[in-house]
This record gives sequence, structure tokens and C-alpha cells, in this order.
Amino acid sequence: MNRTVICVLIMLLISGASAGAVIVTDRCTEEFISLTERAVEAEAGSSPEEVESILDELESYWKSRRGILSLVVRTDMIGEISCDIAKLRELYRHNADDFTAECKCIKARAELIRERQKP
Repeated sequence: MNRTVICVLIMLLISGASAGAVIVTDRCTEEFISLTERAVEAEAGSSPEEVESILDELESYWKSRRGILSLVVRTDMIGEISCDIAKLRELYRHNADDFTAECKCIKARAELIRERQKP
């Protein structure tokens, strides 16, 4: 009887941890995708100061969440997004056409992370 109770408790603990990981991943990526979309919209028609502010917010949000996501997601995917984010500011400052494409690439990777974590 004790073994059965212990097994059920362990299974509940594992299920809860898995559900928690899915919820955290979904929330993190959803906010990150929103910030990426805001950067693209701001680049199209906002002041340079506003775009820089959004890029600051995007970078700080990613830095604060990448550690959490690395517990759940493959590290190479986290590294790729980190490298892409590091490029954004310079692409914007040099008026590169690749800024929007890079933002869309980051957004696609974040969406892929979110979709892969759903059961």
C-alpha cells in the first residue's frame, strides 16, 4: 500500500512539473513574441529613441528568461536566439534591411519553442 501511494505521489509530482514547464514556456515565449512584433512595428514608423527603448526591453526580457527556458528547451536554440538578439541593435543602427527579417526569424524560433513544448 505504501509503495502504491509513493508511486502515485511521484507520478503526480512529475505531471505537475511537466505542466508547470509548459505553462512557463508558453508565457515566456508569448511575451517575447509580442516584444519582437513591437520592434518590427516601431522600426516601420516610430522614433529611433522608441525603437532603442523596445530593443532594450527585448534584450533585458530575453536575458532574464533564457535561463528558465534553458531548463526546458534545447540549448542550441537558446544560443541561436541570443546571437540573433545581439545583432538587432547594430542592424537597426545601420539601417539594414535585414532588421525586419531578423526579427521575424527570432519570432519564428520563439514560436517553434512554444509549439515543441506543448504535449
